[in-house]
Order: sequence, then C-alpha cells, then structure tokens
Amino acid sequence: MTPSSHVWLADDLNQRFFGPGPYELLMRVKRTHSLNAASKEMGMAYTKACHLIDHAEEGLGIKLLNRRAGGVSGGGSDLTPEGEDILERYDAWSQTIQRDMEASFYTCFAGIGNVKPLGCVVMASGAAHRFGRQKLLEPFQGVPVLKRVVQAAQASVFDVVVASRWDEVRALAQQSGVAVTTPQGNEVSSTVRAGIEALGKRAGYLFLAGDQPLITTESLNALASALERHPKNVVRLSWEGSIAAPVLFPGYLAQDLSNLKGDVGGSALLKARPDLRRSTVLVEAASALEVRDIDTPQALSELEQAFDSETEENK
Repeated sequence: MTPSSHVWLADDLNQRFFGPGPYELLMRVKRTHSLNAASKEMGMAYTKACHLIDHAEEGLGIKLLNRRAGGVSGGGSDLTPEGEDILERYDAWSQTIQRDMEASFYTCFAGIGNVKPLGCVVMASGAAHRFGRQKLLEPFQGVPVLKRVVQAAQASVFDVVVASRWDEVRALAQQSGVAVTTPQGNEVSSTVRAGIEALGKRAGYLFLAGDQPLITTESLNALASALERHPKNVVRLSWEGSIAAPVLFPGYLAQDLSNLKGDVGGSALLKARPDLRRSTVLVEAASALEVRDIDTPQALSELEQAFDSETEENK
C-alpha cells in the first residue's frame, strides 16, 4: 500500500484547468519546441493539445506558449517566460504536496496493511546510581516497574523495543514478550541510536522512560493520534501545560536523533532546534502521577502512596 495523488488548479466553479496533463505537455513542448510533436509523443490529438493549452491560459490569465505558423522555416512552439515560471511553480508545489502527503500517509496509516506501526523505544540503560540498585526490576504494586511500562506500550498502537545494556533487564523484557536491543555504549545517545536501528524506518519514534510505571496506554495512543494530525511536529506528554515525557519524534528526524553524541537524548535536539521546540504539540496526561519517574527508593515509595490515595479517592 502506497500513497498516490495528483494536484490540479481549478477555477471558482471547481473546474480544473491545469494539472499533470498540461504540465507534461508543456514540458515536452519545452524539449521539442513543437506542440504538435509533444502531443504525438503523448498519443494525444493535436486539437486536444491546443484545447488544453487554451483552457490553461484562460484559467491562469497568462500566455503559456508562443506559437509560430508553418512556412519556409517551419512552425513551432516555445514557452513564454510566464509559461516557464508556471512550470517551476507547479513543480515546486507538487513536490511539496507529495512530501507532506507521504509524511501524513505513513503516520495516519501506521500499522495498516504493509505500513509499519509507529516505533517505541523503551529507554532502559540507566545505571540507577541514585536508586542504589536496578530500579526497573523493583516491584510497583507487585509488578516490576519495567514490566508495567512495557505492558502499557504493548497494548498501544506502537511497535515496542526495549533498549538496555543490562542482561537482567533484557531478560525481563523478553519474558514480557517484547523485542530487545543492546546499545553499543553507556551513553543516552547510544540507547537512542540502538532503538532507532532496531526499529528501522518508521513514521515516528516514541522515547519512553523505563521508570514511568504509571504511564497509560491511553496517553500513548493520544500521542500517536496527535502525530497523525501534526505529522511534522514533535509531540510530547504534558501536565497542566508543563512539558513532560515521553516524547514522540516524527520519522524524518531519525537521522538527527541517531547523530546525537554523548550522554544526551532527544531533548538535546530540541534544545538545538528552536523551531522544533516552538512547534511541539503537547498532549495532556490523564494524571500528574503518569508523568512521574522514579530515581530513588523514596520516590518509588511516594509514588506508590500517591497512587493508592488516588485510587481510593476514585472509588
């Protein structure tokens, strides 16, 4: 399944007067210097070719061709400067629409037919120095932190890979039925790169921290829906208007993300690209607890207590 489209110019009554046919005809006239020769190449009657050009000139309000009647030197046709200009404008417009259409197609139809789903990289390579032990294996409501994150991601529209340099973390991910990859380094940029390489080309890449145990499938799907509406924008979760994680990057930024160096992730790209930062689309989380991560045993305990309190209040 691939996208296909044609673009036309139309008048106020939605009657087409310029599109792929007239464009190709004029391109052939430019090469052959003859409307008759161009029409023959296209298998088109000369009278129809004349009609197409006349109709286009009427719609555009400009002269596209200079036509010379036959004689001793023979007849012919050449594009006017205005005709050359229209070809350049139409070509640029068509290519822009094609690029935008492809970006939106692979985002909107991700996971349908032969179009790959959006990708999700669960970032799980941290050393957990502040926690004092491997926090992703710690139980949260009786379930390991990483497993809760993975389960939420697996139930979403995303294709999931866990990127971790720790054997025990990868083992837990595999037991949960999710793909794993091993970064070639201990820096955040290595984990980002490993995740993108494991997923291959996608219309979007979500970077989800492995220590957000209350992230919900609903919020992940909301991020995907926002990218469908804004296929060129970065999309991220927020709470009460303040930016949070995870962050979903459109696919065209894959190379920029892969080129990151050092102990930095996607936030470094946003910092370096004010245009991306300004156009970032925020998606409100369902709860303030959803965007909280756990860096210390105390943070884990406090999040569990807050979750219990919120659950009790919602009964």
